[in-house]
Amino acid sequence: MIDFKKVICAFGLLTVTALAVQTKPVSAAYSGSLEVKFSNINSSKGQICINLFNGQTGFPDGGKGSALKAAKCTPIVKGAAKFTFSNLPYGNYAISAVHDTNGDTRLNSNFLGIPTEGIGFSNNTVVVTAAPSFSESQFFLSGAKTDILIKMQYF
Repeated sequence: MIDFKKVICAFGLLTVTALAVQTKPVSAAYSGSLEVKFSNINSSKGQICINLFNGQTGFPDGGKGSALKAAKCTPIVKGAAKFTFSNLPYGNYAISAVHDTNGDTRLNSNFLGIPTEGIGFSNNTVVVTAAPSFSESQFFLSGAKTDILIKMQYF
């Protein structure tokens, strides 16, 4: 004959022991890599600088309190530039880019405020009178690898 009180008590001890042994919480965090390439770079002079945002606050310039996730610059080699970001959590991102011809890591403009250096945005949003918003430039990062091609614009 089975003593159910002993079975239930033994099952309870096994459950408590299994919970006590588990030391690391289970997580469902996913991440991937992002590769950003550029087209329409008009010269190999200078560098390409990008800002990667994971929210709309401060887009496209960045600054204190902004949702700027990363900011990098890389030299232009043979008319090309490429950035790679690893281990980015899945989610919405947007990129702003500058062809920094004079190496000062900022966008230069003339007295009217028109950029004198090339600019680009994820989703290749065309600039007419003002920079695009985060929502116009955002893309969703999901999967092991996401590739973005940004077409530079010059005025």
